[in-house]
Amino acid sequence: MDSVPIVKKIPVFDLGQAQGKERAVVAHQILKAFKEYGFFQRKRIIQMRQKHSIPIVPSIMIQRSTDTGRKCWNTTAILTGKIKKLGQVTLQNIAEGLGLEAEFFGKEHGQRMFINHYPICPDPSSTLGTGGHCDPNLITIFQQQVYDLQILKNEERIGVEPLPHAFVVNFGLPITVISNGKLTSVAHRAVTNTTQARTAIGTYFCLANVVEPAKPFLGPESPSLFKPFKWEIEFLPHYASKKSVYHEALEAFKINA
Repeated sequence: MDSVPIVKKIPVFDLGQAQGKERAVVAHQILKAFKEYGFFQRKRIIQMRQKHSIPIVPSIMIQRSTDTGRKCWNTTAILTGKIKKLGQVTLQNIAEGLGLEAEFFGKEHGQRMFINHYPICPDPSSTLGTGGHCDPNLITIFQQQVYDLQILKNEERIGVEPLPHAFVVNFGLPITVISNGKLTSVAHRAVTNTTQARTAIGTYFCLANVVEPAKPFLGPESPSLFKPFKWEIEFLPHYASKKSVYHEALEAFKINA
């Protein structure tokens, strides 16, 4: 794993400042980043640890009856609301980049926060933080304060340089379906670190309705590649039960599969 090169080319966008024509340019650039890397980075205006003083612990069990527990609970609620707004803006930009209406994805999404703690590992080659996979949800927004993220590009793994001022954003398998295969979700994994423990904090945004190719991607020469399916009750259990969590998870939902 030490031989994996770390790249500094994953684009960083300031979505909050993009307006008018500039917004359209940024949306186009986001689409380009998704096509090339499957990821982009969003300039961070929420200080998740410093501003709100979140005590980082190797467990997400929060005891509400203690002062520390109430502080963690209240802070998590505040951050969840802020991340929800950030996710909505991000999805609007992704929709526009795809040539869809800004509100295509709507505003009602399942939102699931995750906190994973990984202690220092003297031999990262012997284990992984999280094995290789494509995400099953719409988008994921997370922090990478310590190097851990590797993505698969041109059948080779590359590491993503951690930027303290940015969130990492990637899209999952449902957007592959919505774009009718025009965008392909990129496989990635998390690795352990030899010198620093790390705590990964992020949010999954999930679809609340049926997943199917968007009409602008369909036509006489572009027939639908996927059957409509309900994300939570059809796709997610299928994804969770598969040994493979890569693109093969979509095979059962392909037309004529």
